[in-house]
Amino acid sequence: VVTGTATFSSANAGSRTATAQTVSLANGTGLASNYSLSAGQTDTATIAKATLTVTGVTTNVTYNASSQSNSGATLSGRQGSDVFTVSGYATGTNAATYTDNLSATSAASANYNISYVNGALIIAPKALTASMVAADKTYDATTTATPTFTISGLIGSQTLVVTGTATFDSANAGSRTATAQTVSLANGTNGGLATHYTLSAGQ
Repeated sequence: VVTGTATFSSANAGSRTATAQTVSLANGTGLASNYSLSAGQTDTATIAKATLTVTGVTTNVTYNASSQSNSGATLSGRQGSDVFTVSGYATGTNAATYTDNLSATSAASANYNISYVNGALIIAPKALTASMVAADKTYDATTTATPTFTISGLIGSQTLVVTGTATFDSANAGSRTATAQTVSLANGTNGGLATHYTLSAGQ
């Protein structure tokens, strides 16, 4: 029975020369003590490329009027102490979904078949709050109210236009409670875009 160790001429992928470093004989149907065997035998073999999968994460953030970035990925199949640099993370400012375009580089890149699963940066609209004032009116047998909205939570000097509908809790004359039924945001000034914000009714 013959066993031993061998090393390739290089650790990199490709056609390489393997050389026996040690050999050992053990009894089989014959006795090992009756024989000797030296190391040094060579052969040519192929080191195939390893498979590396780079998987981006999904990052959820809220619109803040600044550029934001995705910045995480996992590497599956990396061998030894090989170091990879991952780039191509998604960046964005507006409320939207942005997809990575990942790329991994390394001094050992030639030894890998690299595949990518792109992650995403999801910038959600910022939620606003609002207060409402309903105008006084003369009895008209309806509960329709005319509201004016004031919003808070806008970023910097941005403005938006807020419209909506409201109803009184009774059509009868007297002090009544008005409740917003619908609200709608429209683009304002100083970069204020309705798509960057949300506002719920109920004020």
